[in-house]
Amino acid sequence: MSFCYFLPNVKKDDLAIDGKLDRTMLERAELSFVLSDLLETPRDAALADCEHGPGGVSGCILTPMPRAPDADNPPLVTYQPTVQAWREAGPHWIGHGSVTDPQGLPTVKQLERFTEVPGDRVTHCGSGWLIPIARSPDPTLQPFGTLPVSWGWKLEDGKPYPTLEPAYTWLWELSGRVWDWFAENLEAAREPVDPREASPEEVADDAANPPPPAPPLSALAEHIPQILGVNYRVGPRECELLREGGLLNPTSKFNMYIGHVLTDYTFLQKKSDNTPTLNT
Repeated sequence: MSFCYFLPNVKKDDLAIDGKLDRTMLERAELSFVLSDLLETPRDAALADCEHGPGGVSGCILTPMPRAPDADNPPLVTYQPTVQAWREAGPHWIGHGSVTDPQGLPTVKQLERFTEVPGDRVTHCGSGWLIPIARSPDPTLQPFGTLPVSWGWKLEDGKPYPTLEPAYTWLWELSGRVWDWFAENLEAAREPVDPREASPEEVADDAANPPPPAPPLSALAEHIPQILGVNYRVGPRECELLREGGLLNPTSKFNMYIGHVLTDYTFLQKKSDNTPTLNT
């Protein structure tokens, strides 16, 4: 069971052409990121026209196929309001629930994409979220962490060099902003110079250049659904439903750990006895 979606005033023949999902239609429904790994029907997703769907209007039900099929809990591919819960979410509706688990929310395992990007797992609310490493101070993971790359060979000397797969350019750039957030946070927490141990010049320089204010936590929190969405079919709306159902509790501590993995912050502390656990 995964989240399923209702697109009002859309027919399945408009949503898929020759078995290929129309990316423009998904973009209009604000589902292009969440459903980015769904390419073909019926292999990746089931489509069903619905005359009287959520909100009482006609449209199309789109049900993603799970990475690991569960014979005991197959996905519902039609509108069944007696066992499904539906919420309006901007230009589409999100549904969840099955015959064996009425109104139930999908598990992290059921939200996995067909292909995953390696990284580290953050255990949270009883589930392990696999978070990619986009950049790292570890020389064995430079320059692109665990993100997918292709290889070329330099014309001048024939040596290989990596090129980031274009689909992950946004994540590489986002990890840079997260990296900067941690750097700014560390600078804001800088201890003032001790006048008993510093020279008059150092004391004067420290007074003239006080630590900047800490960056807002919201600047990190706004990226969390995108980071989780690399390996799972979630975005901000899905994360909110999981939060309401108690399957996700994005505290500041959890968000920090997600950022730690994305930038491999814990690599700097692997030899320290104070290395933070990734179990939230």
